[in-house]
Amino acid sequence: TLIAGVLALTLTIGLLFLPVFYSVFMFSEWYVFLALIVAFVAVYAIILPLHDVKNAGKSSDILRISMALGLIIFLLAIIL
Repeated sequence: TLIAGVLALTLTIGLLFLPVFYSVFMFSEWYVFLALIVAFVAVYAIILPLHDVKNAGKSSDILRISMALGLIIFLLAIIL
């Protein structure tokens, strides 16, 4: 289950940058910079339970924050 979750989250991080490459919207360099920060936080949350399964709860909290920040960044990129 842990490996399936890691693969799904890795795919999600990759999809975070998909609009930039396909120019669906005119994303600024600020979107890319802030998306990189969100991606690094998500990668940290992915690595955390791989070291010790007991960290899964902490990882889940970090991922929730990361997803909320990603959504805010995406919405701001569309509005601005």
